[in-house]
Amino acid sequence: MTKRTLRIALLLCDTPVSRLPFTRLSSANVISYLPFLRTLGIIYKVWLHTALASYPDKAIASNTELIIDAFDVVDRMEYPPNEKLIAGARDGYDAIMMTGAKYSAYDNTSWLKELIDFIHSVATTPETQHVKIVGICFGHQVVAMALGGTCVKGDNGWEIGVYGNEVTSEGRYWWCGDVGGQGKEEKHRDHVPTLPPDFHLLLKTERYPIHSMVKYHPSSTPSQPLAQILTIQGHPEYTPTIVSHMVDARSASGLFDVPTTTEARRRLGGKDGTGGEGFNRVGWAIWRMLLQDLPLHPVPSTNGHATDDVAMDVEYVSGDVEAGPSRVTDYIADQSRWSVIDKVLDRRGPWTDEVFLGGQQTKDVLRTKAKILVIGAGGLGCEILQNLALTGFNDIFVIDMDTIDISNLNRQFLFRETDVGKSKALVAAEFVMTRVPGVKVTPYHGKIQDHPPSFYMQFDIIIAGLDSISARRWINATLVQMVDEENPDSLKPLIDGGTEGFKGQARVILPTISSCYECSIDMLTPPTVFPICTIANTPRLPEHCIEWASVLEWPKVFKDKKLDTDDPEHIEWLYQQASTRAAEFNIEGVTWSLTQGVVKNIIPAIASTNAIIAASCCNEAFKLATTCAPSLNNYMMYTGNDSVYTFTFEHERRPECPVCGGENITAQVEKEWTLERLVEWLSARQDLQISRPSLAHATGLPLFFQAPPQLYEKTRPNLDKLVSELLPNGSQIVVTDPGLPFSLTVEIKYE
Repeated sequence: MTKRTLRIALLLCDTPVSRLPFTRLSSANVISYLPFLRTLGIIYKVWLHTALASYPDKAIASNTELIIDAFDVVDRMEYPPNEKLIAGARDGYDAIMMTGAKYSAYDNTSWLKELIDFIHSVATTPETQHVKIVGICFGHQVVAMALGGTCVKGDNGWEIGVYGNEVTSEGRYWWCGDVGGQGKEEKHRDHVPTLPPDFHLLLKTERYPIHSMVKYHPSSTPSQPLAQILTIQGHPEYTPTIVSHMVDARSASGLFDVPTTTEARRRLGGKDGTGGEGFNRVGWAIWRMLLQDLPLHPVPSTNGHATDDVAMDVEYVSGDVEAGPSRVTDYIADQSRWSVIDKVLDRRGPWTDEVFLGGQQTKDVLRTKAKILVIGAGGLGCEILQNLALTGFNDIFVIDMDTIDISNLNRQFLFRETDVGKSKALVAAEFVMTRVPGVKVTPYHGKIQDHPPSFYMQFDIIIAGLDSISARRWINATLVQMVDEENPDSLKPLIDGGTEGFKGQARVILPTISSCYECSIDMLTPPTVFPICTIANTPRLPEHCIEWASVLEWPKVFKDKKLDTDDPEHIEWLYQQASTRAAEFNIEGVTWSLTQGVVKNIIPAIASTNAIIAASCCNEAFKLATTCAPSLNNYMMYTGNDSVYTFTFEHERRPECPVCGGENITAQVEKEWTLERLVEWLSARQDLQISRPSLAHATGLPLFFQAPPQLYEKTRPNLDKLVSELLPNGSQIVVTDPGLPFSLTVEIKYE
């Protein structure tokens, strides 16, 4: 079973009573004297660990790691950072838990107002509704105050010690059957008089009716209840010793009168002297909720949710018998689903690498240790995510900056019509985790360029399923620059996949060892390049007019507004400008569809090609992670136009590669060349793949800049000058381009 890490943000709302020095503690009585450790964080940590250790499902208990971060919300007003609460956050929190306190939830204090606002925000903001909330005693009351309920001082006096509970029909599911005889330590007088909106009652006591309640996640259904918020008025984390010292302190201060103190001491140990079942069945109920995975984005339920009078699709049992494990738990625990893959990993074969170990150690690497990043969640990325999850990778990250468009739905099968407009990465991650229980997919919505090298250093393998040449060049250059010869872990294999119609390729790049992406840039289809002087002065084709509108006119009119090629209004503006330009020069053929095709460089996408290339990429990832077979060395080409054809070869490193090579590019310039001719020569080079190069002296002084418009106008006269007038023989220039993630150094040599 995959090791699972559960992270809890513990909001400390009080400091327990302390009257004995820490030196009196020993390992034998540490639980009994936990209040003297002067921190609720220790008490809750021991409680949760103890309850987990006795959890009925031993497989879950032994494969769950608990991490608790404590925040002082009273004196320091500390809270979990927002970036650790949003969907897809690295090392983000799975749950928030609030402790008990000596305060009243209806107090008019600044720290309490902030706490209530914080809980309300986390519970109601879609981006954080996957974070579960647990309220204990005072936390139970704060939840009510934050979500439309109230908290008042009780008229029936204090509840102190162990009290039994009356269970509702829904409570039997969450509290492990009949809990009428179950008790836990109590210490409160304030209570929640009525259920807040959308909450369901689970437990009640004789004195106070709302003792435990649940609020379901928007994606919850009667057949699969998902708890977003679970609260309890009691103190399952307390032992009789803890409560006894608290009673002594409250009695000495005069807060408890003699009858209250006497009744409290009588009830301290419960029926058997252990203080109830806070460390057993009550603790298990909390764990049952914590172990649920909530969707990253809620899906509104059309049928509402189960109430006390609606039977859930769960087989309830009574007495001390634990309710049966869920189908999801069964599925995750069932290792037979990997039986076919295990045949490859359990034994050596004729093509097995010498370093292959096989057996459980190799399977653990694949299913518990390997961390893999998928760049792109489009046509290729959807196939890759599916394959990785079904192959056994359990810790997957995906990053994509795009949102879902209606045109994606014919091949990007992780998306539905209701997802249009949502983040591809977030929706894809949620879909895969729903369909393949046990797999964790962490999504990031944004550009790969927004993350520093340290972000990519955490991964074992990176798979690029990108449709952008500039993005592929960037990640390739970044991974090459990350390599430190003294640190083998800094070398991150890059598996690059790409498709165009019926053609595709997959390759394995070992930065600084094998050829990199830049080494093969000349194999790409040449970009359509129009000389800047042609589109500015003498257009002859409809494409010239469209390029003029997008490259020159748009920046001139909209100085601070970036062109969005996916915005129909932007395309319409370009079309109108290009049509006017074409009419001036008697050029025909400018259409709306041609305008869109030119500015977006539309490439046809075919689902079958995506499936084949994705399968190859994931196969290579599987081989790299397990060493069960030699990896691809290093390039595979596929064509499916007339028949299915593949060809594998080793692409060699290019010595003058600007990324992994050590030589500069040399330009053999004829003396009659103008600077414009040099710009055209650079644009036409297949091994550079640039379309709008800007040139500068090695000192940084501009020679010719394509943008911004002010610099273009200032440096444009240099285009008509001879290169020999501007640069001496042997001088170096720096070339930049929007499609380059780096700058090029070019040495000028005159023939």
